[in-house]
Amino acid sequence: MIDNDHHVVGIVSEGDLLGHPPSGSPRAWWLRLFNNDTVCLEEIATARHLKARDVMTKPVVTVVDQTPVDVLATLMRRRRVKRVPVLQDGKLVGIVSRADLLEALMRRTGAVEECPCG
Repeated sequence: MIDNDHHVVGIVSEGDLLGHPPSGSPRAWWLRLFNNDTVCLEEIATARHLKARDVMTKPVVTVVDQTPVDVLATLMRRRRVKRVPVLQDGKLVGIVSRADLLEALMRRTGAVEECPCG
Protein backbone atom coordinates (compact mmCIF):
# COMPACT_ATOMS: atom_id res chain seq x y z
CA MET A 1 0.00 0.00 0.00
CA ILE A 2 1.11 3.54 -0.66
CA ASP A 3 -0.02 6.79 0.87
CA ASN A 4 -1.12 9.90 -1.05
CA ASP A 5 2.53 10.90 -1.54
CA HIS A 6 3.41 7.48 -3.04
CA HIS A 7 5.38 6.41 0.03
CA VAL A 8 5.16 2.70 0.83
CA VAL A 9 3.30 2.11 4.10
CA GLY A 10 2.72 -1.65 3.89
CA ILE A 11 2.66 -4.71 1.67
CA VAL A 12 0.27 -7.67 1.55
CA SER A 13 1.91 -10.99 0.82
CA GLU A 14 0.60 -14.51 0.44
CA GLY A 15 1.89 -15.18 3.95
CA ASP A 16 -0.10 -12.24 5.30
CA LEU A 17 -3.29 -13.62 3.77
CA LEU A 18 -2.71 -17.15 4.96
CA GLY A 19 -1.83 -15.90 8.43
CA HIS A 20 -5.19 -14.17 9.01
CA PRO A 21 -7.92 -16.46 7.69
CA PRO A 22 -11.46 -16.48 8.93
CA SER A 23 -12.37 -19.69 10.70
CA GLY A 24 -15.20 -22.12 10.31
CA SER A 25 -15.06 -23.25 6.70
CA PRO A 26 -17.12 -26.45 6.54
CA ARG A 27 -15.24 -27.81 3.50
CA ALA A 28 -11.75 -27.37 4.99
CA TRP A 29 -12.15 -29.74 7.95
CA TRP A 30 -10.64 -32.73 6.19
CA LEU A 31 -7.47 -30.82 5.22
CA ARG A 32 -6.94 -29.95 8.87
CA LEU A 33 -6.71 -33.68 9.63
CA PHE A 34 -3.29 -33.53 7.95
CA ASN A 35 -2.20 -30.07 9.07
CA ASN A 36 -4.02 -27.97 11.64
CA ASP A 37 -2.65 -24.72 10.10
CA THR A 38 -4.07 -25.43 6.62
CA VAL A 39 -6.00 -22.56 5.07
CA CYS A 40 -8.27 -22.86 2.04
CA LEU A 41 -8.68 -20.15 -0.55
CA GLU A 42 -12.41 -20.16 0.10
CA GLU A 43 -11.69 -19.04 3.66
CA ILE A 44 -9.63 -16.11 2.44
CA ALA A 45 -12.25 -15.19 -0.16
CA THR A 46 -14.93 -14.96 2.50
CA ALA A 47 -12.92 -12.52 4.65
CA ARG A 48 -14.89 -9.54 3.38
CA HIS A 49 -14.63 -7.73 6.72
CA LEU A 50 -10.83 -7.52 6.50
CA LYS A 51 -9.04 -4.66 4.76
CA ALA A 52 -5.51 -4.62 3.36
CA ARG A 53 -4.39 -2.49 6.31
CA ASP A 54 -5.59 -5.26 8.66
CA VAL A 55 -3.23 -7.89 7.25
CA MET A 56 -0.36 -5.97 5.64
CA THR A 57 3.23 -6.23 6.79
CA LYS A 58 4.75 -3.03 8.06
CA PRO A 59 7.34 -1.69 8.01
CA VAL A 60 8.17 -2.87 4.51
CA VAL A 61 11.56 -4.15 3.37
CA THR A 62 12.44 -1.83 0.46
CA VAL A 63 15.41 -0.98 -1.74
CA VAL A 64 16.32 2.02 -3.84
CA ASP A 65 16.49 1.83 -7.61
CA GLN A 66 20.32 1.89 -7.52
CA THR A 67 20.66 -1.16 -5.22
CA PRO A 68 23.03 -3.75 -6.74
CA VAL A 69 21.38 -7.04 -7.65
CA ASP A 70 23.68 -9.08 -5.39
CA VAL A 71 22.75 -6.90 -2.40
CA LEU A 72 19.07 -7.23 -3.31
CA ALA A 73 19.33 -11.02 -3.57
CA THR A 74 21.09 -11.26 -0.22
CA LEU A 75 18.48 -9.03 1.41
CA MET A 76 15.62 -11.12 0.01
CA ARG A 77 17.23 -14.35 1.21
CA ARG A 78 18.02 -13.07 4.68
CA ARG A 79 14.66 -11.41 5.23
CA ARG A 80 12.81 -14.33 3.57
CA VAL A 81 10.74 -12.13 1.28
CA LYS A 82 9.64 -12.97 -2.25
CA ARG A 83 9.09 -9.42 -3.48
CA VAL A 84 10.69 -6.10 -2.62
CA PRO A 85 9.30 -2.67 -3.47
CA VAL A 86 11.78 -0.41 -5.27
CA LEU A 87 11.91 3.28 -4.31
CA GLN A 88 13.26 6.33 -6.08
CA ASP A 89 13.39 9.50 -4.00
CA GLY A 90 11.30 7.70 -1.36
CA LYS A 91 8.47 6.90 -3.79
CA LEU A 92 7.41 3.54 -5.21
CA VAL A 93 8.63 2.97 -8.76
CA GLY A 94 8.45 -0.83 -9.01
CA ILE A 95 8.64 -4.23 -7.36
CA VAL A 96 11.35 -6.86 -7.82
CA SER A 97 10.44 -10.52 -7.42
CA ARG A 98 12.61 -13.59 -7.01
CA ALA A 99 11.64 -14.53 -10.58
CA ASP A 100 13.00 -11.15 -11.75
CA LEU A 101 16.31 -11.90 -10.02
CA LEU A 102 16.49 -15.34 -11.58
CA GLU A 103 15.82 -13.94 -15.04
CA ALA A 104 18.51 -11.26 -14.56
CA LEU A 105 21.00 -13.90 -13.47
CA MET A 106 20.17 -16.12 -16.43
CA ARG A 107 20.59 -13.21 -18.87
CA ARG A 108 23.88 -12.27 -17.26
CA THR A 109 25.22 -15.79 -17.73
CA GLY A 110 23.86 -16.03 -21.27
CA ALA A 111 21.45 -18.84 -20.37
CA VAL A 112 18.49 -16.89 -21.77
CA GLU A 113 18.24 -14.90 -24.96
CA GLU A 114 16.04 -11.83 -25.36
CA CYS A 115 12.58 -12.68 -26.59
CA PRO A 116 12.07 -11.14 -30.07
CA CYS A 117 8.37 -10.72 -29.31
CA GLY A 118 9.00 -7.68 -27.12
